[in-house]
Amino acid sequence: DERLRAKRHHEKPDFIKLIRAWGGITIVYRRTMQESPAYTHNHEELQKAFEEGIYYREALEPAEVILNAHGECETLVCHRRQKNPAGEWESTQDAIRLPARSIFVATGTQPNIAYEFEHRGTFNRVGVHYQHYENQNDELIVAHGIKHCKEPDFGPFTSYQKNDHRVSLIGDTHPVFHGNVVKAIASGMRTYPKILESLHQKLGQRGDEKEYQQFSEKMTKYFSATVKKIERLSKNIIELTIEAPLASKHFKPGHFYRLQNYETIAPRVKDTILQMEPLALVASDCDRETGILKFIVIEKGVSSSLCALLKVGEPVSLMGPTGIRAKISNEQETVLVIIDEMGLPFLHAYGTALREKGNHVICLALFNHPELIKQAADIIIPSTAERGIDDLISHAGITLADVDRIYLITDTPFLKKFQAARATELKTHFVKDPVVHASVYSTMQCMLKGVCAQCLQWQMDPETGKRTKAVFACSWPLQPLEVIDLDNIDERQSQNRLQETLNQMWLDFLRTTENMLQLKQ
Repeated sequence: DERLRAKRHHEKPDFIKLIRAWGGITIVYRRTMQESPAYTHNHEELQKAFEEGIYYREALEPAEVILNAHGECETLVCHRRQKNPAGEWESTQDAIRLPARSIFVATGTQPNIAYEFEHRGTFNRVGVHYQHYENQNDELIVAHGIKHCKEPDFGPFTSYQKNDHRVSLIGDTHPVFHGNVVKAIASGMRTYPKILESLHQKLGQRGDEKEYQQFSEKMTKYFSATVKKIERLSKNIIELTIEAPLASKHFKPGHFYRLQNYETIAPRVKDTILQMEPLALVASDCDRETGILKFIVIEKGVSSSLCALLKVGEPVSLMGPTGIRAKISNEQETVLVIIDEMGLPFLHAYGTALREKGNHVICLALFNHPELIKQAADIIIPSTAERGIDDLISHAGITLADVDRIYLITDTPFLKKFQAARATELKTHFVKDPVVHASVYSTMQCMLKGVCAQCLQWQMDPETGKRTKAVFACSWPLQPLEVIDLDNIDERQSQNRLQETLNQMWLDFLRTTENMLQLKQ
């Protein structure tokens, strides 16, 4: 109607009034617009936003999201903020309610130092930043007081200094370049001359073309990932074998990888590019000598279903390993692993490693194909989610009093059921009061441990039931059961349900076309 109206009056269609009539889009900021990074770094960005009809509300602190009867966003409650006599911002109790059907949260611009938390002592830190250094006469000098990215001695190196090896830091990791994509790109341009300068003694040497070709081929092979085999294990489960020498080098049970196919070579059916969204996959097996990784893929959702369309020899994007490895004891523990189909790859890698170290592995399998477990457990108890607790207690071949640790890789309804049973029917059976770790397979996007915040998930105080802190699920996929906010996991996983349903319907439609049949052949 708006297009027709504009055509009659020889005008451009005014879609902004329609968007505003439907509720509009509002930026809510805790301080003034002039204090925002968007304004100070790139005010044109805000100017263009206003041209598109976006509203801006200053000095508001988000406090609560009110849901409707279907669990969907309805209202964002904010508290007004004001400056005190010292010029500091403070929240008041004056609340305003903003209608909101979709809420997108910017979590801040803090450099990602996840590596230091996992490999403590590798780099010197100052607060939430890595200390940065200049390399002068092969000696690292602290870059004191550097606040602007255009200063000459901005310090592109970390504290790492072993023999003649250095580690640089650029982009969002560097405190004077973080928070802005343009500055992050500029950091590479500013840093590479300083890296060349640090290599000055080696740059004068003449290279050998044949040696370089060998080096280039070696690096290409190390960094590549290629599909070697695709095998169907059941109606909805396939096994992917991928050759990825560097990605396999540091794998340990519990780690996972991010898999995608490449858009440029992805199949196309009826103008639809069959490209996966980033897919988090736990490696089920690893051969470091040959650089082979195996993944058991449960076809649950469009992206995982597209794995079946990969072809042998096809290059793929494989990032990892990431996440946190599972503990493997040398003290001959008894470990209970309770899994549904999603837990198969974890059990294959972890159960096998445990048994190699002399541990005793018991698996309660809550799915229809326990034969897929193979040699990953000493005792396999076939069951269902409905009977799982009862079958665990009644199984004649196990003594729950011997269990030292428990891992639960299953959905939240069973996690809640097990958590309740620990305080009731299971309480007298687990004599050692084993630590229970459970899967937190929240929604993920980048899987880089603190970058996109798509996987943020709440933890809670088991005594009070109050939320304590939000953590990145991709950096901590197995957490103590008692601190996991299970309701929050359900909420996060339901957020994309509509889009996933539509995507699945479209894929099902494509599968019925002649194009897809030809593609499979």
